[in-house]
Amino acid sequence: MINYSKQIMELAFRKLAEPSGTIILCSSGVDSIAASYYYNQHHQVNNPDSVHFAMLNHFNHGQRPQNDLVEEGFVKFSKDSRLKIPSYKVDNIKDRVKEKTEDGLRKARIEYIEQYHENTIFITAHHLDDAVESYLLNVLRGKEGYLPIPFITELKDNNLLVHPFLFTKKADFIQYADRNDLMKYVVEDETNKVTKGSRRNFIRNDICPLLQREMIGLDTIVKKKMKERLLLELIKN
Repeated sequence: MINYSKQIMELAFRKLAEPSGTIILCSSGVDSIAASYYYNQHHQVNNPDSVHFAMLNHFNHGQRPQNDLVEEGFVKFSKDSRLKIPSYKVDNIKDRVKEKTEDGLRKARIEYIEQYHENTIFITAHHLDDAVESYLLNVLRGKEGYLPIPFITELKDNNLLVHPFLFTKKADFIQYADRNDLMKYVVEDETNKVTKGSRRNFIRNDICPLLQREMIGLDTIVKKKMKERLLLELIKN
């Protein structure tokens, strides 16, 4: 589950040598629950080899009744004494959501981060399946070349959004969650199954499973391109 995550975090700490905090953004999906548990169990100090996070953060978008159920799963996970999470926080950003789309919700989260934080590393659990979906989405949009999810996004006020798990398959997150009895905390976003009006969900639910059945190695192609980019960024930085 940790393929190249150390190298990606090294890039982040080169850009932000002494962060004021390291925060994992947890949605209560299986990937973010597994990633949060992994970092909490195996990483203890604030450096690239061993990341200690000061806080686990969840955003309640307040758009659907399920958002409150998702928050309940997050709080239950955070309060479990076995995890020894230093602190956790729920931010209700309903009033910040201007567009009820995936991109609109993402913009609302970024806006919140940029207003209330500075000099902080934020970790997400975006994974290889997300990178493959982005690859196909760019193809459908007619974009030349592969424009992958960046390893690091620089935000205002010296904040960094870091994606250290882009080489990890979602299936690996699920296996890790099963092994560590974490599925009881998971609440998956019900909108992920709705394909109408969502090109990404169409790719996720219809196109990707079809390509997997036909044994087309899209994930191999995407990983190769990401490895090339990671090597260039490590050399450049």
